[in-house]
Amino acid sequence: MLWFSDNLCALDIPSMSKLYQSRSASACVATRSLRREETGFATVNEEHVIQEFREKPVLELPYHECLGIYVLGDYVMQSIREKRGHVNLSYDILEGLSKAGTILSYDIGTTPWADIESPTVIHRQHNTIQTIIKQMESASSAQKE
Repeated sequence: MLWFSDNLCALDIPSMSKLYQSRSASACVATRSLRREETGFATVNEEHVIQEFREKPVLELPYHECLGIYVLGDYVMQSIREKRGHVNLSYDILEGLSKAGTILSYDIGTTPWADIESPTVIHRQHNTIQTIIKQMESASSAQKE
């Protein structure tokens, strides 16, 4: 498993691993097809009149967003070793494998996820981050029982 450290999510790792192991896949990527927006959205007509306003809606994405969390198989690991030097996993490995249909998507559904790339983002996403941490603590406690 490869999990980039700036991605925070109470991911159900056993379920993702089980999906990966159930198929002959070269990799499995955590994705999401839904995203809670940080701002309000409006439907506006030709006369510039707002006909509908939705505060911070959950939107269905046109493409699944890849979340920086991967289960990588032997073939992917071997491909990385063979490249020697700098390897960009997305460009150098996953783009080609996706065309072959050997990568699975593990959709996290409505599970919160945050890319905590900077202190500004951490501050802005404070509530989401607190929710994720509580979910992780809860999952950890349940595993200990």
